[in-house]
Amino acid sequence: MDEALRRAYLAAMDIPVWIPRGEAEPVLVEESVDERVIARAAPEAAPSGERITQAAAAGHASANSVESRRPGRGQALLGGAELPGRPAAAAPRDTPAARPAAAAAPGFSLGFARSGATLLIDEQPLGRAGAELAGAIAFVLERRRQPVESQDFSWPPRGAPLVAAEARDAVMARVDKFGGAGLKRLVLMGEGAACLLLGWDAQQWAARAPGLECIEGLDCVVSLLPGSATMLQSPDAKRLAWQNLQLVPRNDA
Repeated sequence: MDEALRRAYLAAMDIPVWIPRGEAEPVLVEESVDERVIARAAPEAAPSGERITQAAAAGHASANSVESRRPGRGQALLGGAELPGRPAAAAPRDTPAARPAAAAAPGFSLGFARSGATLLIDEQPLGRAGAELAGAIAFVLERRRQPVESQDFSWPPRGAPLVAAEARDAVMARVDKFGGAGLKRLVLMGEGAACLLLGWDAQQWAARAPGLECIEGLDCVVSLLPGSATMLQSPDAKRLAWQNLQLVPRNDA
């Protein structure tokens, strides 16, 4: 720090300053508001010698004022609310990021899994745990371990309206394509998949009895099981699924 500036700070805080003989004491000179504004806008070289202005001191005070307005730990613990005695923050600008997101278009996604002559359709995308569960069910029906191919199916296409009849036709087309000609068993997992392909409502799904179903246009047996998410969370749902699987013809039947 410049020696003259250091002495001026000490003198302003009423701290005695030892000055070598022959040197003049630092003097604080009052300036008008306009002079201080100009000094901050276009600062000159650091003052030295006998006189020092308040430009540097004013800049230091301004920095402290800004620091005191920064949100601290207490304000963060209040969830971003302004602390008492501080001015409220300005309202956020109307930008695309600040606007609420538009409601998602209606639609659905199913999870398909194929192993041998068995096709499983879940009421939601399978994920890793769901795919493993579907593979275990296919193993029970196939009586041997075979590769499991899985894929997700979403409807309707982006920007198109959701029409029930068109949705069922689209799913049936995916069954024909993904299931292939050798399809013997179709397992519908969950209310969403069953009601879509069988044309049921929620009451019919709740009142279903153990047994096999059939879908017009498909030359295979249809079995109904709880959805994969339900079976992964509920032992009772797994027990019910096992009972229903005993009714499905297997490869050794």
